[in-house]
Order: sequence, then C-alpha cells, then structure tokens
Amino acid sequence: MELSLGWMNEEGEPTILNDKGTRLDAAEESALVFSGVTIAPNTGSVNQFIDVGDFFFQTRINWQSGGVMRKYIPAPSSSIDHHSDLVYRWRKPGDESLTDIPKLANYNVGRELITQNSTNSILSSDFIRLEEIQVGYHFPRHITAPMRMSRLSVSVQMNNIWFWARNPYGYDPRSVANNGILSPQMPRQYSFSINASF
Repeated sequence: MELSLGWMNEEGEPTILNDKGTRLDAAEESALVFSGVTIAPNTGSVNQFIDVGDFFFQTRINWQSGGVMRKYIPAPSSSIDHHSDLVYRWRKPGDESLTDIPKLANYNVGRELITQNSTNSILSSDFIRLEEIQVGYHFPRHITAPMRMSRLSVSVQMNNIWFWARNPYGYDPRSVANNGILSPQMPRQYSFSINASF
C-alpha cells in the first residue's frame, strides 16, 4: 500500500490525497492505495541448447512482469543525504509543477514518510535480460584418448549481456533495495572454462 500523492504545495511541502480527493499534509489511512506487488507474479526463462558437430551453443533469456519496485526520492532535511536528485528539489514558488522532491527543511518523520512512500515512487519492475551466451567445443575421442581422458571441452561464456526495463530509468530490479536505494548493476562478465573427465 502506498500513499496517494498530491504533489507539492505552493510552499514546497509534500502532500497526499485522501479517498475524497482532499489534499493532506499528514499521512492517514484514507490516503492508502494499492500500487502492486513487489514479487513479480509472472517470471520465466528461455534456454536454448544447440549442438553442431563438436561445437555447442547455449543461451538463456530471463524475464519478469506484473511487479513493482520503489524509486528512492530524497526528503531534503538536516539529515545527511547525498542523493544526486537533490539538485531537482523545490526551491521557489512554481517549482511544484516541475518536481516531486520537497524543499530543504528540518527533519520531520511525517514529511519523509509522505515523500518516500507515495505513489510517485512506484515503478514497474518488468524486465527482459539476455543472461548468458556460451560457445564451446568438445574435443573428439581420437584427441582425448591418448591423454587418458574420456572427455575434454573448452568454452567461453558471457553473462549479463543485454537488459531492457519497462521503467523510464532503466533500473534493474536486482539492483534496487526495498527503500529504492540503488546498488551497482551486475556488470558484464566473461569466463573461459576447460572441462575434463578422466
């Protein structure tokens, strides 16, 4: 459940809307609305394995849909917050139509609650990810037998190759904490493998 955002007032303070559409500056139960589930109900994966002679190829695509996640919105106050979005905070009358980040003010837990738990902080967590590509080679028996190996293969693999997100910021749900704080996205990874059986 989230608070229904009423945006900023003319003084740069966050507001919410109750179920009658009245603008409030404090949280109340009548302003709660359902915004979705944080565990996506629809997930899937497509794995493709191809063998051509002694060569093999594998790819995996993952996806999820139907879930939501939170975007972190700073609540400027005397507490330390170094979020880069602070430059977009409310500064003068008229800014309330340009930003959902309130003005700098003394810390107030209710103000922070409204700012960081309103419907404007909810994003889709839908994504499609090309998770893995692997290409390899199985050495034929006439090469492995003299080395007393029953099997030998080599492969190269790439992970985290491509990513698409439905949200406008391109945030990866695996990199977003429950409060919306971002951690570094998974980097592209490369590996080389040798598998031998004796």
